[in-house]
Amino acid sequence: MVSVIIPTYNRATTIERSITSVLTQTYQDIEVIIVDDGSTDETKTIVKQMNDPRIVYLRSLKNRGQSNARNVGIRRSHGEYIAFQDSDDVWLPNKLEKQLALFENDPEIGLVYCMFQYQNGNHIVYPPYELPKANKIGNIYPHMFSGNLIGMPTAVVKRSVIEQAGNIDETLRCLEDFEWFLRVTKLCKVDMVEEILVHTYFSNDRVSTNKVEEVNVLCQLLLKYKEDIEQYDNAYEDMLWRIREAGKSMGNPEAIERIIA
Repeated sequence: MVSVIIPTYNRATTIERSITSVLTQTYQDIEVIIVDDGSTDETKTIVKQMNDPRIVYLRSLKNRGQSNARNVGIRRSHGEYIAFQDSDDVWLPNKLEKQLALFENDPEIGLVYCMFQYQNGNHIVYPPYELPKANKIGNIYPHMFSGNLIGMPTAVVKRSVIEQAGNIDETLRCLEDFEWFLRVTKLCKVDMVEEILVHTYFSNDRVSTNKVEEVNVLCQLLLKYKEDIEQYDNAYEDMLWRIREAGKSMGNPEAIERIIA
């Protein structure tokens, strides 16, 4: 019923915790697809030792990036629903059960997400869940241009919607999850469990975002989705604000304005 995709790269210290939080869900009709993106540590050994028939282990001989790993997992999956987990994060035990219940309430729902807690010493809840509920459920596509509401390890998506949306874009150097969720939320209604059901953890080697790349990708998306952005109140201004915010650390606001222009 549910295929859980976990890309991993050199996460020997956290992968078992992550997988265990999926295998011990109160909802049990799952397969767990681990896509090892060319790890050079003991990740493979740890996964193989778990010895659970629901685990499928796939390994790339070279590091191709997490977008490729997720696409590989999706192609290998069989579930009616696809869920995403990261190899250093933890799901609370009733995550899938609560999300699947929302799909049953409305056949037009194509994606269900939840809140998550980011742990790096202090506990921070992200993204801006204080938004009105009307902006977080239903047709959330117009509101996505203000910022990505959906954390990848929080999302459960119908396979039929993924087949329409297409692959995660492997050419993007960052924000590939945001771009993919733009395509997904344009296609379907969305619902949300207003509870923290995922704990994400800071890792020293966690993939970081280069601000120059972030500005470049946001500009690409501004052009790609320009027709849609111009249809929604404040969406264009929100995207420009995001570009300016990403560019602040570059220390050259004049260059950012030239790029936007």
